[in-house]
Amino acid sequence: MFERLSARDDGIEFGVTAQLPNGMQARGVFKADRPRLKTKAAAIAAAMGIDGQRPNSSLRSVAASRLNRLLGLHVIPLTHPVARNGELVGCFMQEAPGVQVLSTDDKSVRMTRQDADVLRAHPDELRRFALDHGFTDVEIEADPDKLYPAVTLINGRRDPDGLPLGMLNQIDLDDPDTRRETNNLEWFDRIAGQCDRHLQNIFVGRIGPGPMRVTGIDGDLAFGLTTSDDEGQPVGLFPNPPAIIDERTRDSILNLTTVRLAADLEGLLTDAEIAAARQRLIDTQRLLRQTDEHGNLVVRVMRSREDWSADDVTTSLGIERLHGLPSREQAKAVKRMQRAGYFAAMSCFDQVHDLFAGSPDIQGGARYGHGELERLARKLSQANPPD
Repeated sequence: MFERLSARDDGIEFGVTAQLPNGMQARGVFKADRPRLKTKAAAIAAAMGIDGQRPNSSLRSVAASRLNRLLGLHVIPLTHPVARNGELVGCFMQEAPGVQVLSTDDKSVRMTRQDADVLRAHPDELRRFALDHGFTDVEIEADPDKLYPAVTLINGRRDPDGLPLGMLNQIDLDDPDTRRETNNLEWFDRIAGQCDRHLQNIFVGRIGPGPMRVTGIDGDLAFGLTTSDDEGQPVGLFPNPPAIIDERTRDSILNLTTVRLAADLEGLLTDAEIAAARQRLIDTQRLLRQTDEHGNLVVRVMRSREDWSADDVTTSLGIERLHGLPSREQAKAVKRMQRAGYFAAMSCFDQVHDLFAGSPDIQGGARYGHGELERLARKLSQANPPD
């Protein structure tokens, strides 16, 4: 543990810069430890066998970070416990790249300084882009020394009660890295017993010019005692496991031993909670080794980035096309997609949003895909080359 980051004792503190145990500095969020859970959260936690009066929320988040490292994934932010005078007061969670899948907030997209400068030079075109995509305004981070300044699309829309209207963030659901990483997060959550995953605590984005990352935050309701409900299904998760898995992720899960898992979680969770995590790992490994009557693996293995771009992957991810279906069939398809997994839930919300907005052009990606701002900058740059 490292010492308290600031003077606040409750709530969440954003924009914190902390020095990590390895000497590196990181930007992220401080979350104060919760002595007890509120009614709604306590009900969710109880279903997973977590005591709402003693939730141990900070160390559950740290445990999720450790499992992420054990599996060699990038789906959980680096998380460290925070102490004051030797007593646990919360945890520091490194900033997740990108933006939430769904939020009522403004939408910030990190861009190269060159692209940001092009958009800054064409304010009318940039504001038109924002208005065309359901936002009310736009601004660009002013710091000229920022390597990847943020372009913020502002959501000033409100419902009749004055509350912000929910909006989709900029995500390209056709991107193979986004598909793979979302799938990785879902497999991770099954082992961790995450019972509080939703589209507002999944972030999608890239670090600089790298591939798309999908990051799940808020691991404080994971690692409960319960491994399944009365029907044998995992509690708090989608009823069926994903139908596909990345080859490297499959290998990582199969190569992780229960002994190593227990050793890394020791001191963070109770013995009973560690035993439950070990059982979830065993159950997942058994599923990944299972074959059908023809000797084929039940869970299809994706062996390359190109595999995630294949036409039939959308079916394996549980995605159905809603446009053109009769209303009754649309409703049935929505229910199926909402229960099919994380990626199908993203696509479902996206398509419903487009149908509600009256858009006839649904290609399986978000109404405004991640990269649209970059493409706008390139288009403007080509139309107006520098002297």
